[in-house]
Amino acid sequence: MRALDVGCAVGRSTFELARDFDEVIGIDSSKSFTDTCNLLKEKGYLKYSVTTEGELTRDLDAVVDKAIVSIVSYL
Repeated sequence: MRALDVGCAVGRSTFELARDFDEVIGIDSSKSFTDTCNLLKEKGYLKYSVTTEGELTRDLDAVVDKAIVSIVSYL
């Protein structure tokens, strides 16, 4: 079974779909979003920070299960 995620942004739902499908393609019009998806797919994780309040930030990690990485393609 295959799935297509149109407007995938940075790929959260695309990676989740890969848990249940044999092949998943994520498409987004933003090159920076798909570049981030491909980097996350390549490395398996990315560090990022979010603003919690005012100038306060919190450092977080985005991690992708290695078992599903090979199923996903981004365009």
